[in-house]
Amino acid sequence: MMVNIVIYLLSAFFVTPTLKVVESQLEVDPKVFICGESKIFHNDSTHNALVSNCKSGVWTQKKSEALDDGKRLCRCRY
Repeated sequence: MMVNIVIYLLSAFFVTPTLKVVESQLEVDPKVFICGESKIFHNDSTHNALVSNCKSGVWTQKKSEALDDGKRLCRCRY
């Protein structure tokens, strides 16, 4: 009985605390993919409009920058 109490006290003393990170606290600015000078951006680089239809080259940009430039998200379903 005494050994269990000592082990419990020692384990409680030496356990490192874990931190919970809420997704809303993270400032994540994902990359989006744009074909040439298009005003439409895509979240996925394997999108058909980028893979087969884009002739002028695919480039990446941060989502916030794309929105600031007046671009919009592609409306098709993935």
